[in-house]
Amino acid sequence: MNNRELNIGALCSLFIYVLINVTMWLGSSLITGEALIRTVLISAVLYLVPIGLAYFRAQFAYHILGLIMVFYTLTFVTSAILITDSALSIWVRIINLLLGVVGVFVSIVWFRMVFKNSQKRVAKRLREQQNKK
Repeated sequence: MNNRELNIGALCSLFIYVLINVTMWLGSSLITGEALIRTVLISAVLYLVPIGLAYFRAQFAYHILGLIMVFYTLTFVTSAILITDSALSIWVRIINLLLGVVGVFVSIVWFRMVFKNSQKRVAKRLREQQNKK
């Protein structure tokens, strides 16, 4: 497993978050287009900065991205729970509920990939240290 798969998983999470925001914007007159664009830009920067750091082999990049993924996973759970108690149309609520569930699933898969990648890296370091002795 390489970092490319981790980056694709993170970008899928970002895409789902953007879709949730767009469906909320389409279904509600309370959210302005300016607020939608600002939210999408902030979330894109939050995701893309650690991915860019990982491209340059910064060791801490996936730790930062993991923290961001935790926050957005909580956002997916919150959107799935709170959307059932809104005045939006039933289709917008169903779409956002499904997107929230898919977002949580993508986040769980991403965290499993990170864990496996981390285990492989630690095992490789341990083998290298044992070979030096």
